Order: sequence, then C-alpha cells, then structure tokens
Amino acid sequence: MKLQVSTISETTYESDNVVSCTLPTMAGEITVLNRHISLISLLKPGVIKVVHKDDSVEYLAISTGMIEVRTVAEIDTEIVVLADQAERATTIDTEVVVKAKQRAKEALERPQTLSKEEYETLVADLAMQEARIKASARL
Repeated sequence: MKLQVSTISETTYESDNVVSCTLPTMAGEITVLNRHISLISLLKPGVIKVVHKDDSVEYLAISTGMIEVRTVAEIDTEIVVLADQAERATTIDTEVVVKAKQRAKEALERPQTLSKEEYETLVADLAMQEARIKASARL
C-alpha cells in the first residue's frame, strides 16, 4: 500500500511499503489494509500508526483533516491524508510540547478574555499537543 500524509505546506510522510495504517476518524479509529474499500472520512486529532512490510512501526501526530482511501489498478491501495498539522513522532520534542500544552490549558481557563476565534484556535492547539504527546510516548 501507499501512504501519503500532507499539510498545506509540506508532505510530512510518504511510503509505498505500508501493510496497515490505523487512523483516528470522527466515527472512530479505523485500520486500513490493502484492497480496502474506497472511502473518504474526516479525521480528528490523534495518532496514526503505520506498519511496514518489514514489521517496523512508525507513529505520526495529526490534527484535524481528511482521509481518502482508493484502489489503484485493482490490486493496490493508496491512502492520502490531508491534515492541518502532521508530525512524525521521532521529530517531536516532548519538553516543548508539554510547555505548549500547559500554556494552552492556562489560556483556556480564562475563556472570558478570548475571542471566539482565539478560543477555537487554543482548543485545536491543545488537541494537537495531546496528539504529539501520545505519538511520542509510543516510541
């Protein structure tokens, strides 16, 4: 299978040696295997688990986005993830993430000082920081 994880600014991850891919959708966690039915779904912040043909496993933290699963040439499956943010677990600096999570939590404790947009941005940021922590903890 092929997997591509992209944000608006870059392709964060790409591989054509994927055996399975587990993703956090709005409807619940799903695992995509080769020859999966075609689908499009919304993603929620969380961790993507990628298992390769050599049994190695990689984790990525993602924010909200969407996934498209499609069959290519009737024998292979292609997974395309478009996310607002995506980061490989191996590149996450946990100390920085914990501090960012704490700052977001503290700001959210004073919602009356925030505009609706600021509040929504902080909620999304907090969810992404939690996804980063979960992804890096799985290494």
